[in-house]
Amino acid sequence: MTHTAAEVLPPAEIAVFPPYLQIETVARCNARCTMCTSRNCHRATRLMTDELFAKIADELACYSSGIKRVTIQGLGEPLLDNKLEPRIRTLKDGGVTLVAFATNGSLMNAERARSVLDSGVDEVTFSVDGITQETYESIRTGLNFDEVLGHIEQFVRLRDQAGAKTIIRIRWTAQRANQDELRGFDDFWENRLGPCDSAYAKIIHTWGNAAEYDELPDNYDFERLNRLPCPSLWTSLIIFSDGQIPLCCSDYDARIRLGDVHRQTIVDVWNSPTLARLREKHLAAGRGGMTMCANCVVWDDEAKISPRTEK
Repeated sequence: MTHTAAEVLPPAEIAVFPPYLQIETVARCNARCTMCTSRNCHRATRLMTDELFAKIADELACYSSGIKRVTIQGLGEPLLDNKLEPRIRTLKDGGVTLVAFATNGSLMNAERARSVLDSGVDEVTFSVDGITQETYESIRTGLNFDEVLGHIEQFVRLRDQAGAKTIIRIRWTAQRANQDELRGFDDFWENRLGPCDSAYAKIIHTWGNAAEYDELPDNYDFERLNRLPCPSLWTSLIIFSDGQIPLCCSDYDARIRLGDVHRQTIVDVWNSPTLARLREKHLAAGRGGMTMCANCVVWDDEAKISPRTEK
């Protein structure tokens, strides 16, 4: 969910309900990728309860006309939730126009692929950070490159055979470990995807400046970035599997808590004094005014790069 600074709206024009939401239904993963928080997250690795998901889905249905996108995934591997597909159908039945999730693809066998496609999901993103086995498996520890590639190619075939309208995206996190393969990324995927699908690369980030993640890109205009308020505060919320609402998707341990949907509604958190103060702080001092937000490239269009022109 990347947006431009121009989308930061003044307080008087804040939407009644967040137009972009993430719902983390499962907080665990079957991989230990080098740039991911799963190795260091201190939250419980739990599944969202049916009761909590129903409460969230009911509220989303009331505001569905203003919702642009729901990503039914957070910081875990969504296919570890065996209720993922009925939960997608619940959101679609509630009027949400676009439901999506991102996966590492390792669990997307033929049976699961058919189930996912039958759910009515609008977009599925596969995260793939290498075009050779050596590079991919050095980053995505615990996964098998050939298996994942086979699952993706099979998913494309099954989608086309079924006539499903699900858009497929390939996402590459650019980092030192795969920089030598980046220029071949587009060519690798060009004939493996359909005409409406896409592959894109994004720059690595540091998860709210967590000490464990210190790799940042060279020659990035952080001075420009830190002057700007982050549009996330005006456009999105993420709900963790335990009901907590953190500052944003980079706040993986909920160091800054905005609320808890067990005790509050989403709209109450969205309009809370806590979030209002954070918006004011960003308007006054930009990302650089908060330690967690400084140098964060997640919500910056400049973080998307062109593999064909990258040096």
